[in-house]
Amino acid sequence: INKNTSNKSIITEHRLHNNHDFNWDDVEILDIEAFYNKRLTSEMIYIKKQKNSLNLQTDTENLLDIY
Repeated sequence: INKNTSNKSIITEHRLHNNHDFNWDDVEILDIEAFYNKRLTSEMIYIKKQKNSLNLQTDTENLLDIY
């Protein structure tokens, strides 16, 4: 983590603010989709389902309310 940069990612800000790291070796793959557009839709759905997401959700604007 470079604390001296003015352009921090959300993950970096969370790590610095909460003084903890993520377990990158124990990630869980939530879905596998071969088709790109279906994969984007699946990703948006999983992002929206998160209660305490670090994702800014700017990439879920195209997700229809029906999901």
